[in-house]
Amino acid sequence: MLSRLQNNYRILSDALESFAREFERRDYTALEQLLGPSSGPQDEPVFEKTFEEKRMLISVDLIDKYENGDIHIVLNIDGLPTLLGIKPSWQFYKRRDGSTYY
Repeated sequence: MLSRLQNNYRILSDALESFAREFERRDYTALEQLLGPSSGPQDEPVFEKTFEEKRMLISVDLIDKYENGDIHIVLNIDGLPTLLGIKPSWQFYKRRDGSTYY
């Protein structure tokens, strides 16, 4: 049981990293339009991804938009049970010039 839960975490982590690397390459303006003004978690965009024949849901949350225009984004994944229900998360910052930092 423990090894299955650990393997599930690895699968979630690998799937999230794959999605996140691709998501980070999106244009600043496209991300800004996708996320728009949010009034709560119900407004978060959710993407479905199949990885290793398992269905996963990835939510995208705009944490903050700073005065210099940088946007702070967090990606959360769900879809498999893990030990204590802990799931991987990915966060990054996107600048207006399109560059990304962590």
